[in-house]
Amino acid sequence: MSRIGKAEWILLYIAAGAVDAIQWLIDLTGIGIGFNEVADPFIGAFLGIYFQMRGVSMITRMSRLASLLGATALEEFSVSIAPAWIADVWYIHKSVRQEDAELAAEEQAQAQFKNHRIRPLNEDGVRAPQLEEAA
Repeated sequence: MSRIGKAEWILLYIAAGAVDAIQWLIDLTGIGIGFNEVADPFIGAFLGIYFQMRGVSMITRMSRLASLLGATALEEFSVSIAPAWIADVWYIHKSVRQEDAELAAEEQAQAQFKNHRIRPLNEDGVRAPQLEEAA
């Protein structure tokens, strides 16, 4: 489960947006194209390592890793016209929320199953339901 809280996600959005804006502004100076070509793979690797260290698995959900590689490739092919780090953070955040919701639903189902006990089908000559919630 992710150890990234709401405030940290907001900071990640701000940082990714700032990097995108800085890369776009640097491109206007003329030196940015070369700088961004070198910086993009390092930024992508940093994000991947950061997420992995903070409990967001980039290995078990390969779509997250693919999104980082795709963002890097998009910036390379568009000559950094379309910086996409904030979109990448958004996608990973969305997948983490989905994964957390799936885990919560699974835990709820397991807890609900544990709270049921098996009863005999017939009790005092009357057919009873098989599952009953424990008191």
